[in-house]
Amino acid sequence: MPTNLYIIVITTINTFQCFALIQLLTSGGPVYSTSTVMYGVYEQAFMLGHFGYASAMGVILAIVIGIISIIQFKYFGSDVEY
Repeated sequence: MPTNLYIIVITTINTFQCFALIQLLTSGGPVYSTSTVMYGVYEQAFMLGHFGYASAMGVILAIVIGIISIIQFKYFGSDVEY
């Protein structure tokens, strides 16, 4: 069970932080069809120059990932004792 929990949490975090593949292949695609949250942070900061807005997006993303990870620990880690 701890191995499955680790894989689920790490995979969830990596799906939110997918950036390099989208940047290299499509740059967000036509009409943002392949854009993700991390690509939006990059675009706001380095293409548009809105560093404060991109920083706020990054903080919100970190909070959302933390909440999802806590939920996964509660749901999948029920028989693991700490």
